[in-house]
Parts: sequence; C-alpha cells; structure tokens
Amino acid sequence: MFILGGLPRARRIIGCALLPVIACVVSQAQVSPKVDLAIEASNAFRGHMAILNVHVKVPDGYFVPAETQGSLKGAWLQVLPPLLAEIPTYPIPNSVPLSGSDRPVLAYSGSFVIEVPLRVRYPDPGPNDLSLRFAYQLCDSHMCTPVTMSVAKTVIDVQETPPRQSLLAYRLDSQRVVIVTEMKDSIGNQVSDLLRPVARIIPQIALIPENHPARSRFVGDFRMGAPWVITSNGEQFGAVVVQPAGIVWGCEGNEAPLALIARVNDPSFPKERAKYFLASRDAQLTRAPSLSVDLRLDDTQRQELEAVIDRQMRITVPSVFAPGPYVQNNTAQPKETDYDRRVRSGQARLIYHLEAYNLTPDDDPRLYVRAYWKFGAKAQTGITLWLRFDGQHFFVEQSDANVSQLARYLELKELGSNLAANPDYAGMLLNVIPSADGWAYVIMGRRGYESTGVSVWKYSPLGPQDTGLAYIFGC
Repeated sequence: MFILGGLPRARRIIGCALLPVIACVVSQAQVSPKVDLAIEASNAFRGHMAILNVHVKVPDGYFVPAETQGSLKGAWLQVLPPLLAEIPTYPIPNSVPLSGSDRPVLAYSGSFVIEVPLRVRYPDPGPNDLSLRFAYQLCDSHMCTPVTMSVAKTVIDVQETPPRQSLLAYRLDSQRVVIVTEMKDSIGNQVSDLLRPVARIIPQIALIPENHPARSRFVGDFRMGAPWVITSNGEQFGAVVVQPAGIVWGCEGNEAPLALIARVNDPSFPKERAKYFLASRDAQLTRAPSLSVDLRLDDTQRQELEAVIDRQMRITVPSVFAPGPYVQNNTAQPKETDYDRRVRSGQARLIYHLEAYNLTPDDDPRLYVRAYWKFGAKAQTGITLWLRFDGQHFFVEQSDANVSQLARYLELKELGSNLAANPDYAGMLLNVIPSADGWAYVIMGRRGYESTGVSVWKYSPLGPQDTGLAYIFGC
C-alpha cells in the first residue's frame, strides 16, 4: 500500500530566467505540477531501527535541487513527531547545468527512493501513525517555485521483537568476556568487586555475590558452567560461564542489565585484537576465513571515491540544517556558518578512513568510509558511508550524517568544534562476523552527549540492517 502526498499550487512569472547560481522564484497565481510522495507500507520490530522507503515522483520536464547552491535550496525529508528518525540516505542524482554558471547543480528528476532510518525503540506494539514532510523547490529550465512543504502519512505496524539467537559479548580481560543478557534486575549496593572492562566504551561490571536474589535468574543456558561459543572475524572460541554480574551505570537507577562472565580457555584468544563479539549457545566450533579485504586503490579510483563522498555530503547537508520539528524557539534552529559555506563550496579539506570487507554472498567488497571536512581547526561536517565496489565504480548503499548534527550540538555544550573528526561520535566499526547465509554481522559503537551504545547489524542488499541486538546506556 502507498500513501500519496502532493505539493500545493504555485504560479509562474512570465519572462523570468534562471540566473547564474540564482533561482528565479515564481509568485502565487497559476497552477504548477506537483511532486508526489509515496510511503511504502512497512512493518517494524520494537527495539530495531527500521528502514522506511519513500518514493518520490518529479513531474516530467522538471527537476528538484538536491544540494544548496546560491539561492537554490537542497531538498530534505523529515519524519514528524512523535516518532524519531535519523538523517535519510539520499540517492546521488545527476547534475543539471545552470545558465551562466560553470558549476552544475545536483538535482533529482523522474522517480527515486529515499531510505529513512526510523527509530522503533519506544513506540507501543500495534499500529502507529507516521507523518513525514518533504521540503523542495520544483524547477524547470527557466524558473523555480519557492520552497514548498509536502506532507505524507501512513500507519506502521510495530511488532514485538522476536527471540534472538545470539547475544552481544565484549572483552573483560585477556581470558574473559562479558555476555550481555536481556534480563534486568535490581542489584542495589549489595555487589562486591567492580571490574573495568578492556572494552573501553562499556561501563563497569559488578560481581553478584552468592546470597544476592538476582542469582536465581541465572539458570539454563545462563547457569554457571554453561558452554558458549564466542565468534569474531574468522575465529571462534569456546567459553564457559564462571560468574554472574550486573552492568553498572549511574544514570540507570536500580535496574541493571544482567550479564555473564565467561572464561575462554583457548590459548590464542589473548592474541585476538577485537574486543566485541557475538555469543551463541548452540553454535558449533568452526573456523571461517577472515572477512577483511586488503583493498588497494589506484589514483583514478581514489579520485572517484572522493567524488562520491563529496556528492553524498552535498545532497545530505540540507537535512542537517532543516528546521527541527521538536525545536519551538526559531532562534535555536540550525543555521549555516562561514565554515558550512566553505565546506559546500569545496574549500574545506576532506579526510577519510577506509575499511574493506567481504560481507555479502557476491564477490564485491563492501567499504566502510568515515569522512569529515576540516577548515582551520573546525570539523563539524561528517558522514559515514557503506559502499559497494565492483572493481571500477563505487555505489552508496547506506549513509549516516548524524554526527554533523551532534557535532554542532556538542559545540554548544563547550565540548569542542571538531567532534565530527572523532570516531567515537561518528561511528566505530568494532567487528565484522561471518554468518552461515553469507550476509555478515557488523558490530558498531557510538558515543553521544550523555550516552554510549554498541549495536549489532546484519548486512543486506540495502546495507546494514538493525538486528535489535544492542546495549545502550546513559542519562
């Protein structure tokens, strides 16, 4: 099922031409064609990040600017309260030449799909209303409408999270791991030793003493002595549960996630570089090849890669400066600065980190790219990308520019003006883990203002998809 939304009517001015980098705006009188939105019907699981596909149809003979250039305003899409969404992944469009300008503008025409990551962590199970708005200018070779806002609505069916076959695990020390269960309990002040894990973005672990009531929760697969299998990139290790524990974080009150401390007796485990893993109860110990790819790009390939990163940034940045639907004070809405204008005009220096892996059943490696733009001491615009590389060209499968919003917010909190360059905030790839069906798991970590999270995703034809397996803590 599709829910359609259109654009209000606008009128033209006779004899108005498109000037260099300046869009001539129409007045309100004569009917203009409309852009249609269609929200693809979708179900979602509570506790997951769902991908919402929004189909956009631009009328024949018209285009919609995808980037901000001069008085042309780049289009953006936004989910409205009470639901929350991340910045969408926009498809890279073609370029449209502008009369009198030596720089074309990236612009959408025809039909295309925008992928919106929708947070489904808190809505109640069952039908939930969803509304989104799309802001854009509709242009032809002579003129553009003013920025127009279209709204589309649908209902998503939120379902309870299915049972999980694996759990998140991370390194406590050279021989032990912590396996995070989905149980919570009040451990209060009756805990003994506090342990600081080697995995640095996880809080302290509290050992649960013999006489504590929470001990009764550790039965079956969670009992002392139960065997588990710890899986990493190309490696598996046998482990045995030796101690019940709780994960301590001061802002969570009395309810603490319960965890298992398991000992890994494999003598090669201390040499394993990864600190985050998947833990399974019924897996067989096997050895799989590493998913890592030693990718070497020549100068031409590097130039194309950097061009793809630049184009994806330019079509995503308009969403960073879109008016926040939760912000009531207009003076607090995001605004471009001199740094932002320099980034858009190509004056900032692009810096990026690249990793390549075999994450899919096909032969094309997938690339994780963490990029940011620096001008002087500032680095507030950043983006992470998942790309497919077919040996010649790069194709964006998923993008994430939320660090660009976070970096500007953290500057207001006096935490610095270059946090888009910090991988803790931009997104850290912590491990990649093979799956029997050929679509690998990806473990990601990210720090926020007062929170930190580690989550497990599984690669798909649309890029990584949230499995709902995560540990997020903070105030």
